[in-house]
Amino acid sequence: MVSQFGAHTYSAGPRPDNEQSTKFKGLHTPIGLRHPKTPSLMLPPLCRIFLMALSSEHHSSSKLHEKQFYNHERAVSLLRMAERPLIVFGKGAAFARAEGELKKLVERTGIPFLPTPMGKGLLPDTHELAATAARSLAIGKCEVALVVGARLNWLLHFGDPPKWSKDVKFILVDVSEEEIELRKPELGIVGA
Repeated sequence: MVSQFGAHTYSAGPRPDNEQSTKFKGLHTPIGLRHPKTPSLMLPPLCRIFLMALSSEHHSSSKLHEKQFYNHERAVSLLRMAERPLIVFGKGAAFARAEGELKKLVERTGIPFLPTPMGKGLLPDTHELAATAARSLAIGKCEVALVVGARLNWLLHFGDPPKWSKDVKFILVDVSEEEIELRKPELGIVGA
C-alpha cells in the first residue's frame, strides 16, 4: 500500500528482521518516488522571495542563509537577463496552494507560464501569459526555465533537446534534493 502522496510504502505483513532487511529493503522504500514531502510551506515563501528580488523595492539585507540568498539572487539574475524566460509549475505548486504567489510572480514579471497536467487550474489557461496553446514553441525557444514543483520527466521531455532549446538553463525549485541532482540544472533551490 502506498500513502496518499507516495511518501512511504507499507507492507501488510510483519517487518523483516535485521538479517533479511537488505533483501526486503525495496518493500519499505519508495522506488522512483522523488517527492518525499508535500511542499506546502516551501513554495509560497520562495515565490515571495522571487517577487521581492524582482521588484524595485528589493533590499540587500536578508535573513536568508548566505548560500540560499546567493541561489535566489542568481536565479533572479538569470531570469532578468533572459530574453525568452518561461515559468513551468506542477503538482508541487498545487500541493502548496501557491496559486496566489504564482499569479503575482507571473503578472509582475510578465514571464509566460506553462502548467504541467497536475499544475493545471492554478492559473487559468485563458490568462494572457499562458503558453499552453503554444507549448512546443515556448519550450523550444525559452532560454531560462523556472521549474517550480514539477519534475523534468517524460511530460516535459526530460528537459532535453530537440523539444527544449539546446542552450536552455533550468532553475529547479523542489523539496527533493535528489530530484534536482538527478536533472543537473543550471541552478537548484531546495526547500522543506
